[in-house]
Amino acid sequence: MISRYLVKVNPLDKAGAYAAQGTGAEIIAKIEGSFTNVVGLPMERTIAALAKFGIRPKADKKRRLPNRRV
Repeated sequence: MISRYLVKVNPLDKAGAYAAQGTGAEIIAKIEGSFTNVVGLPMERTIAALAKFGIRPKADKKRRLPNRRV
């Protein structure tokens, strides 16, 4: 499984040698909690923090955050 993954990606350009998004889902059995936190920025907390200042994200139909647990 690891050899197949290494053929598809360059682990040297990843923090921790893997990326949870995209091809990385092939080697990750399970993510508990925030997917966006695992890949870099906890969007749920960021959106809540910005909302306290009246800042709300624009609706973007082209780009959606994954709302799933792998």
